Amino acid sequence: MWQIKDVVVFGILCLFSYIDIKKRRVPVLLLGVCGAAVFLYQTFRGYRFVWETAGGAGVGAVFLLISMITGEKMGYGDSWGILILGGYLGIRRLAEVLSISFFLLALTAVVILSIRKMAGGTGIPFFPFLACGYLIMLVCQEA
Repeated sequence: MWQIKDVVVFGILCLFSYIDIKKRRVPVLLLGVCGAAVFLYQTFRGYRFVWETAGGAGVGAVFLLISMITGEKMGYGDSWGILILGGYLGIRRLAEVLSISFFLLALTAVVILSIRKMAGGTGIPFFPFLACGYLIMLVCQEA
């Protein structure tokens, strides 16, 4: 059974997805509020698996580095979202979400490229794939 926190996180990912699709940017203030909320959540719920949580945030830090090195081919907002989600989920569950998200992104890119609706350098908003990956992870966790 899903918990309220799962629905809240999915709702936030859907909000970020909508903003990402419409504006191609995610507001830093919203990311900051979510990051602070995750920090407070992890602090007050107790140190369950510190290394698991730190590992998840570390994966996000790697994505921030990739964003910087590639000149934002993967946007900073997406990378900050991965960092925050990693701090919330931990490295194992984040790996599940990212695997699903990148698989769905690759399928979408192949379909769009094959029908010639997109050039090779066109960007695709990533938050919708994070939201789908999170939802699929939750559904598979139930099974």
